[in-house]
Amino acid sequence: MAVSVYRHHKSNKPATKCTMSATPYIYVLFRWLGFYTQSEVNTSKGRLDCILFAPKQIFIIEFKVDESAEKALAQINEKGYADPYRTDGRPIIKIGVNFSSEERTIEGWKVEEELKVKN
Repeated sequence: MAVSVYRHHKSNKPATKCTMSATPYIYVLFRWLGFYTQSEVNTSKGRLDCILFAPKQIFIIEFKVDESAEKALAQINEKGYADPYRTDGRPIIKIGVNFSSEERTIEGWKVEEELKVKN
């Protein structure tokens, strides 16, 4: 995920727009909250933005900028990001998040839960 920000120079030059990844900041936030977290996880079909291992659930999170939360959630499902974690036994919560670069906030999110399969 990339977020546009404005970088100010020490000189009198006007601010310039640059792009930076917000994923590491979200990763650090979850780590500070005490969760085991991985970001930018490579798979054979793509790269998963963030996975959070909570004691009773696994959260798989995909971020988009100026697109849609539905598109982010669809990417999780289409690329099978949850597949390697289904044998864990914990419910999997898939979250698609969309940021608005214009509003500089979360524009929307969509959640889908896979319940734990009982053997």
